[in-house]
Amino acid sequence: MRKLQNVLFGSDAESFVCVEDKITGEPVYVTAEHFIKGTKHDPFIMEKTPNGVYMSCLDNVLAEFGIPPVRRENPEVWVQSFHKAKELVSKQLPAGHFLKQMPAVIMTDDQLVTEHSRTFGCDPTFCCWTWETNPSPEAEDKNLRSSGLHVHVGYDNSDVNMTMDIMKYFDLYVGVPATLIEPANKRRELYGKAGECRVKDYGGEYRVLSSYFMSSDELLHWVFKASNDAVSAFEKEEYDINSLEARITNAISNNDANEAKSLVKEFGILV
Repeated sequence: MRKLQNVLFGSDAESFVCVEDKITGEPVYVTAEHFIKGTKHDPFIMEKTPNGVYMSCLDNVLAEFGIPPVRRENPEVWVQSFHKAKELVSKQLPAGHFLKQMPAVIMTDDQLVTEHSRTFGCDPTFCCWTWETNPSPEAEDKNLRSSGLHVHVGYDNSDVNMTMDIMKYFDLYVGVPATLIEPANKRRELYGKAGECRVKDYGGEYRVLSSYFMSSDELLHWVFKASNDAVSAFEKEEYDINSLEARITNAISNNDANEAKSLVKEFGILV
């Protein structure tokens, strides 16, 4: 058994910005370019805490925020941190605007008039299974935009090889069951295929989930529990995770529900 020390979970997450249609009452998706503070390379510090900072930045046409890291024993702190971050970001929005968590949205042309809104600015991501750089995102519909909930995991004396293996367990315990929970959407045309991650100096960033998973406290609790389960499975090392690569990638990237259900049943995974 391999025990990770001082495990922390964090997140950066994206939301669409909306106004309400005065006739239908339905949300109308608008660009966040005019009012969200901060950039990817120079985020805005919304609030400092003893454990870290709440930050915001503009990501394409989305509002993005980050939360301070949370100890793996504190699920309630995790959930409340998302509430706090949403509240702080919402203060930047004009009257009548609100955040909405949707995996993917087709934006209207009038909201994509700037070069910034037409540019996907993410740094390269990698696949934990192949160690290869993922292709730059490109969808058939150029107006498709998606939002993610990225889970960061940190631990003492982080190691690249260990982190890439941890991300594989995240695929099994987080990414696979997520396909059975989340409604059908087009996000994977851009992001969120199996194994999508980044290696950080403190650990790794798992990038498969959409922002749908922060649309309720129940889902946020599930993400935290599933992330803990992934780390615990890595620590126990009871089976060869690499032998499951084909099944896991098929379940996530091809949205194969039968494969996902089979894996969930075989390994007793929380859904």
